[in-house]
Amino acid sequence: MSDAFEMKRQELLKQISSIKTQQKSKKKIESQATVYHGSSNSLKPSAAIFGSPTLFFKSIKEILEPRSQLRVFSGTTTEVIDTCAENQILNIIVDIDEPTGLKPAIEILGNLKAIQPETVFICCTKDPSSKDAEIIIQKGGIVLGKPINTTLLIKSLKQHQAKTDHAELPSRELNN
Repeated sequence: MSDAFEMKRQELLKQISSIKTQQKSKKKIESQATVYHGSSNSLKPSAAIFGSPTLFFKSIKEILEPRSQLRVFSGTTTEVIDTCAENQILNIIVDIDEPTGLKPAIEILGNLKAIQPETVFICCTKDPSSKDAEIIIQKGGIVLGKPINTTLLIKSLKQHQAKTDHAELPSRELNN
């Protein structure tokens, strides 16, 4: 009986350790997010990224930091929606693959499109022809397949910034 208790104890300690590591990683990503202020960066589009702290998420953050006024979120969807609405952040990038999933993306997309119809909502997924991707497109989002064409991603942000008529970017065009 003592061995069973010890095995269960070790298993729980491993789970706690794993949770703490994930929390530290999440806090580190959020604390390293750069938010640019000042006139020298006024030509950079504002952008927000949301997702679980994965390698893909970290890579996108590193790509966008020098090219945009970036906010990084891996917490609640309410935080993303409120911050983006308050600061008029019009470029939102979300990883819809697990562990983030589709549900937070739809919540952010629906709420921000209602508040800021001109918001460009870019979802990244391994399978751009999936049912989840189709849902995002139907709701007015753009789907980019992984691996991400970073030039296309940056162009999407800048194209949005330069738009005057708020025409939607063609979703299918970005998948090619």
